[in-house]
Amino acid sequence: MLRISLCVLALAFTVRAQPTLSGAVNAASWMPPEMPSSAIAQGSLFSVFGTNLGPASYTVASSFPLPTNLAGTTLSMTVKGATKPAILLSAGQYQINAILPSDVPAGTGTLTATVNGQASGALQIQITGAAFGIFTFGSSGVGQAVATDRSYVPNSVIHTFHPGDVAILWGTGLGPINESDAGLPPTGDLPGAVQVIVGNSQAKVSYHGRSGCCAGVDQIVFTVPPGVEGCAVPVSVQANGQTSNFPTIAVSESGGTCSDSPLGSALLEKLASGQDVAFSYIRLEDAIMRFQKLSLAASYSDFATATFSSYSPSTAGLVQYGVSSGYCIAVPCPGFRCAVNGAYTLSDMSPANLDAGSALSLTSGGPIPVPKVNGAGEYWAILNSNSNPRYLWPGAAYSVSGTGGKSVGTFSVSGRGGLAGVQFTNVTAAQGIPRNAAFTVQWSGADPSIQSGQVALGGYSAADTTYKQVTYFQCQAPASAGQLTIPASILSMLPATGTGQGGSITYPLGWLWIGQYDNPVSFSAPGLDSGVITDIFLNGFGVYFQ
Repeated sequence: MLRISLCVLALAFTVRAQPTLSGAVNAASWMPPEMPSSAIAQGSLFSVFGTNLGPASYTVASSFPLPTNLAGTTLSMTVKGATKPAILLSAGQYQINAILPSDVPAGTGTLTATVNGQASGALQIQITGAAFGIFTFGSSGVGQAVATDRSYVPNSVIHTFHPGDVAILWGTGLGPINESDAGLPPTGDLPGAVQVIVGNSQAKVSYHGRSGCCAGVDQIVFTVPPGVEGCAVPVSVQANGQTSNFPTIAVSESGGTCSDSPLGSALLEKLASGQDVAFSYIRLEDAIMRFQKLSLAASYSDFATATFSSYSPSTAGLVQYGVSSGYCIAVPCPGFRCAVNGAYTLSDMSPANLDAGSALSLTSGGPIPVPKVNGAGEYWAILNSNSNPRYLWPGAAYSVSGTGGKSVGTFSVSGRGGLAGVQFTNVTAAQGIPRNAAFTVQWSGADPSIQSGQVALGGYSAADTTYKQVTYFQCQAPASAGQLTIPASILSMLPATGTGQGGSITYPLGWLWIGQYDNPVSFSAPGLDSGVITDIFLNGFGVYFQ
């Protein structure tokens, strides 16, 4: 019996699963591999994903000097013939967080994980001198930036910055240091020029270096420039010729809350007073894309999306609905997994953490279920079908209802589709748009009485039909302006547009659209403080971002 037990024990040790690696990204920006600015900087924090990468119980390094072996897990990089171990911060079955040592040479290399003597296959990585990533409140690289005032109070829709305030941006990837990355990091400006863009303005930078508190973590201290305002003002950093991710900060001229969130002033004030709030945002998108010159050929897409979210004062940084007026954001979205729902716009990046039932019901000529996806309170459906290529129509009546779930009770709300009035005047199908320069779009037909007198525009570009390299962007602007300049920093985040084939038709895998959200209709339900529903008709063209 003892012999059998020993044999079983020996077998258990010999068949331990081999680790596998699926990707490595900047730990702040989560910029997907092969996308612009996705290289990992010397001395930066990075995250490695895969299977069987560490112990079943997530293990965290707790003291300096930080180890190169954590619970039997090691990482090593081989670049230009030299192999060096990574400095480990934490390890678990599916993720390792580590510091890429400052003395690892720049260039193309390979990464290997070894767990209790079992080595993974090699994963190719690109290492550079500096490639900054901004931490975000939701730890995804998008949404509210991790930015604080000088007292280290986090910025959010209920604790805004004001023009002239000194703010601290937190991230990683400013570049290498001359000391060991395993110890408490040194302070002082790092070499190289750094630019911080807030909205469309360059901010004054007074410090760019290690945080002094946390290994691999960088701080950039800047002054909020004049003339910027909004609940979602984009902020980005340019270092070493690389552009960071595009999260947002909240800025107001005065007071503690901002003014352009779909939550509205009453809910923001309630949140600021220390109370929790529950909010739902439902939107319908009706899109038409023309993708050939001198042709009526077009593609129609209709979506229904909904989120039900709760916020506390400590999670106010998760309030994220689109971008403020006059600005643009860009988000890499491999496999079309964009924002929280996969629709065409970046108008909702909320936590969607309230259960409102297994499905909602949309009726506009005929009922369609809108099922729950990817979370407790996120709902999404494609409304087109082979028998009904158009479901939503401008001006058509619709209603959305829910039978209720664990967090939200029954509700029903009705609306009417917005008009398809606004359209581009200087964009045509199959047009080429440079990615290395700013591009000004112009429009006509906007209605100043809807969407608070704003227009929404945006698009995406995919490198090929695998959609492994695809980036979305979205902008908002005053309708009366008649034009908006999309910054070069946004367009440079897009991969060069590839082509698709539909029968005999070759079409671009890029899209530029414009529309206006209808004035929201409010509704109530048990478990909600408030909810709104809105819709948008998107006029767009297939284009080549080159």
